[in-house]
Amino acid sequence: MKAGMKLAALAALAVVPLAAGSAIAGLQVPYTQMLVQVTPTTAPTDAVGGTGAAYLTSSTDPEFIGCAVVANPANTADPLSITCFATDSSSNAASCSISDDYNALAAVATMTPDSELEFKVDSSGTCTMIKVTTDSSYPPKVQNESE
Repeated sequence: MKAGMKLAALAALAVVPLAAGSAIAGLQVPYTQMLVQVTPTTAPTDAVGGTGAAYLTSSTDPEFIGCAVVANPANTADPLSITCFATDSSSNAASCSISDDYNALAAVATMTPDSELEFKVDSSGTCTMIKVTTDSSYPPKVQNESE
């Protein structure tokens, strides 16, 4: 009986490393759930998508999403402007601009190649909301070796 218990204990110990070695990776959002979506029929227009996921698309109508910041101190009337833009796989497009908004600049400054960007556009083309989310579950922008 003692030999049987020792054998069972050794078998249980042998299984523990196997279980520890098969740890589940962290939460991962598939890139297909991070694709760019532009909803021009809503008011305000909404655009959302992952920069890494947009980069990875290979459709005939490639997606893109991002923001550009222009600092022009010589132009005292408009020294800072931000423009955000997106196009989804159905060729729905949205863009907006905002000037001299340092809160918007702070949001855009946090963007990485692996961020999700969401912005809202009012009827005059002004950005009414810019949200940047960077999360370990989002798919990374994977570079090709030729780049």
